[in-house]
Amino acid sequence: MKRGTKVVVLYGPPGVGKLTVASELAKLTGYRVFHNQLTLDPVLAIFDFDLRKKEAFKLVDKYRLEILKVAAHERVPGVIMTTLYGGTKGEDAWFKKLMHVVRNQKGKVYFIRISCDINELKRRIPNAERRRYRKLVTLKPLDQLMKRFDIFSTIGFERTLIIDNTRLPPKAVAREIKRYIA
Repeated sequence: MKRGTKVVVLYGPPGVGKLTVASELAKLTGYRVFHNQLTLDPVLAIFDFDLRKKEAFKLVDKYRLEILKVAAHERVPGVIMTTLYGGTKGEDAWFKKLMHVVRNQKGKVYFIRISCDINELKRRIPNAERRRYRKLVTLKPLDQLMKRFDIFSTIGFERTLIIDNTRLPPKAVAREIKRYIA
């Protein structure tokens, strides 16, 4: 019998390096990368980005949960998801649903918070590579997120591995995560 799906949730503020780490982890594990923009882009094609428009974000959450539900049902060996966590009850409820869905299929969810020094984060945001994925590339939207959400918070209801990658290269972070989820 095949093992259940491992879902590795890499979360942290924009620009911290989640997708870069996810790509390195995928090379080490063969897991699929399910990065944040994959479900944001179709919604943003129709709706303007506005932190107050909850209906658009409900669509993003619905798409993500359905995709991960099918992945768990089909016993995809592993999925590496990148996301932002803002410390809200709604997000907690969504992650609990995700855990329930994956665990019902004999899978496991691992939470990993990637962090770095705020000055390093601000240095990384304007990186040209981020434009490729329509990510934040200026500091103003980051400031707006920080005012509205606690984007540096840790999920409090489930064990989380916290890795500061201020001076740690992505390959080293990926190796540490691989050891953690083994």
